[in-house]
Amino acid sequence: MPGPPEGLFGQPLIRVADTDSTNSLLWRMLQQQPSLAEGITVMAERQQAGRGRLGRQWLMPEGGLACSILLRPDAHRSQLATLSLVAAVAVQQTLWPWLPTARIKWPNDILVGEAKLCGILAESQMIEGQPAVVLGIGLNIRPPTTGWPDDLRRPATCLQQELTTADTAAQWLQRLLPYLQYWYQRWQQHGFAAVQSAWMGGFAHRGKPLMVTQNHHTLQGIAEGVDTTGALLLRCQGRLERITSGEVEQK
Repeated sequence: MPGPPEGLFGQPLIRVADTDSTNSLLWRMLQQQPSLAEGITVMAERQQAGRGRLGRQWLMPEGGLACSILLRPDAHRSQLATLSLVAAVAVQQTLWPWLPTARIKWPNDILVGEAKLCGILAESQMIEGQPAVVLGIGLNIRPPTTGWPDDLRRPATCLQQELTTADTAAQWLQRLLPYLQYWYQRWQQHGFAAVQSAWMGGFAHRGKPLMVTQNHHTLQGIAEGVDTTGALLLRCQGRLERITSGEVEQK
């Protein structure tokens, strides 16, 4: 990866002890000051009401990395959905030197095996006629003090369990930001097509059987990757299906 460009993400970096969610906090800041500059980052030591995809709650054990970054992309709204996949590439490549087993589950979760290590949520709004995206990243660093809840939808893991030592949230954020800015700028210049091969290189389920649930409809097939719009490509009984939303599970 080339050296970091000018105007680094994380400058300014605003740290708070406690919040409902870093995405919500950054949206409130943007409502009060619509001219906030791209790259401003908020980080919380404790997050009470983190959000995930499909409106789900995101459990963030204390000591984890909970952060959100403001993006002001020069792109059509139809392209914004791929930003969460761009972030997944940045997280996976940040972890690679320490944890090469970390892989991407479509569209943007980071797994070790089938256990979830990191979740990503990109939310967008039009602010004064221009798109604004708040990109939230939640990386588990330590396990909950009382252990992982029994009712989790899928197994969870954290860096401390995978690496024995895990470093701090601030250290991981400083490692992540240059990767995130590099891939974001590639996306800005060339679209998701410039990120697609890197995403495919980290894909956990390429060539594996997957089941996709959309409302009450289920598709089963072999995962082939993603196209240039970020849609999942699933080979189902000889035909190729484009999946743009749904819950994905390995069969």
